[in-house]
Amino acid sequence: MARGWDGLEIGDRVKYETSENRFVVGEVIHLYVSDKSRARIKTDEGKEKDVICEYCEKV
Repeated sequence: MARGWDGLEIGDRVKYETSENRFVVGEVIHLYVSDKSRARIKTDEGKEKDVICEYCEKV
């Protein structure tokens, strides 16, 4: 697992703040090489979502 993306690693549990000021909790499943500020998480509801890493915090 590579370091980067504001200290996130694949497998980390994160809390993401959406534009509606809601929080979504999930696990990092992909870190984008082409854009090191983006990651893909799998939410606790089972959905995949692209997120901006600066709005994530480790849980």
